[in-house]
Amino acid sequence: MKGAFQKLYNPTHQFNRNLVNISDQLRDKTNGYLVKNNLLSNRYLPRINQYQGFRGYATQLTSSLNVLESKIIGEEQSKQEFYQKLKSKTKEDTSKEDINTLLNSIFPFYQQHKDLYNKKVMILFSGGLDTSFMTHILQNIIGAQTITFSANVGSVTEPVNMMEIANRSKDVGASNHIEIDCRHYLAELAFNAINAEATLGVAGVGHHPASSLSRVAICKGAIEHAKENKIDAILHGSNGSQNNPYRFMSALNYFKRLYDVNVEELSPNIGGTTVERSSEALYLRSMGISLKSQAFERNVSHDRNLCGDEWEEDFLANPTNQFDVRKVALQNVTIPSSPLRLCVKFKEGFPVSLKIGDGEFAQKKPLEMLEELNAIGLKYRIGIYDYAENRPVGINAREVDISPAMDILIKTHNWLRAYQLDRQTNIIYDQLSKHQSDINNATKFPSITRKRTNRCVT
Repeated sequence: MKGAFQKLYNPTHQFNRNLVNISDQLRDKTNGYLVKNNLLSNRYLPRINQYQGFRGYATQLTSSLNVLESKIIGEEQSKQEFYQKLKSKTKEDTSKEDINTLLNSIFPFYQQHKDLYNKKVMILFSGGLDTSFMTHILQNIIGAQTITFSANVGSVTEPVNMMEIANRSKDVGASNHIEIDCRHYLAELAFNAINAEATLGVAGVGHHPASSLSRVAICKGAIEHAKENKIDAILHGSNGSQNNPYRFMSALNYFKRLYDVNVEELSPNIGGTTVERSSEALYLRSMGISLKSQAFERNVSHDRNLCGDEWEEDFLANPTNQFDVRKVALQNVTIPSSPLRLCVKFKEGFPVSLKIGDGEFAQKKPLEMLEELNAIGLKYRIGIYDYAENRPVGINAREVDISPAMDILIKTHNWLRAYQLDRQTNIIYDQLSKHQSDINNATKFPSITRKRTNRCVT
């Protein structure tokens, strides 16, 4: 339709008397305006009693076209501005072809977030490709004051190197870096999930919540620091291929209202502005930023925290992918040489003490118990799942999940509960657990689980 009206208002164009595909009423109104402006002869003029009514319509139509034209001109100017910034910031040996590739692939992100100029933006920073790209472009191209925020949420397979993340923040030009320890709060969330036997399979069996819980711990800490540092906006790094954008945005919104913080929550994939990982890697290389590993350029993601380590690839979306995510995930996992007896005591549905082998029961705080059972479970290959994940939101993917402590405690709780409760109550509990699992797979708040689970296991 836009093209038709552009031709319609061009005085050099030979108009078709019938104005194909335009209704009689619209034709008469449009013709009346064109005749008045000497763009058509009087033969196209509608009946005189209709003419006054057509004038307002034609004015409105012209105004809409002017707005559209201004928008197109504005976007073109913005694109030229972005091109000049890229050209001035990239390395001298960056080819013109690479700059044009970046211009086309990154401009939507730039256009969506360029109003963050001179604002304080907190980026939930992991040090990976996505957050490294966003920190650099916001700080150096858009001109925002970026503050990277990293939360230590633990890990199962290897220790978290917070110093490496801090150095990465410095490399990509962040104006400030904040890091906090969220492991204790995450352990409390994990114990609520254990109490609810929240798994992504049937009750007591299946992939256990890990990233869904860590997002809540990260967002709580981020909102607290946003209030303290008077942050204008918070940007998470999820590119939109999973449930994580919803998890981040809902958790940020929840704690923003809870702590009465006036901060804007931003997602990198708002309005179709997601940038492909290959383009992000090209951008950083063009800016002289080294990539940490070749995995940055693969369609593979590694997410880790106290509740579990997860590796995933686009196996279902791209079956020709030869990258073996299972081989990478299990490269440091050994085969046990002897059995080990573990005993766990529960109080009101929550684990409180642990007995290893022939030792005595020792009371453990949630964080202590999770870390100890993670180390033991990893040694004995407990809690390893390799499956095609079917998400409520986002693409399905092949995933390898390692969550030893969650596997041990949820299954132990399941066995204990099966002995304590009658058959009908166990059936109801299984139904509630499955419902809680669906909530966990999207997002998770402590108030949700507490109200539901303490009624059943004592």
